[in-house]
Amino acid sequence: MKKNLIVGDLEIFYRDLPDREFLSGKALCSALRGGDWRIPTLKELGYLYELHKLGILGFNPTGLYWSDRSTQDGYNAVINFSTGSYSSKNTRSNKLGIRPVRNI
Repeated sequence: MKKNLIVGDLEIFYRDLPDREFLSGKALCSALRGGDWRIPTLKELGYLYELHKLGILGFNPTGLYWSDRSTQDGYNAVINFSTGSYSSKNTRSNKLGIRPVRNI
């Protein structure tokens, strides 16, 4: 059985959810058992990228992952896990990677 990773007060889900549009991904996170799973903040997503560089938790190495940081013009910040670069030019209708987290 796969196990989630706990670092400090953050629990990281053991696998990615299927690529989703932002709002359906957000709903999918909250539907996970326990009900308090969510899309990570941009800072938390940066930390997940650092784990990815260390080979921890098996992230998609070429994927773009959603953060919960949104802009007024309908974009959300993402991190490209192949380069580590941040972007906020992905509309919420794009299907991108999601790694749920929750506070414990």
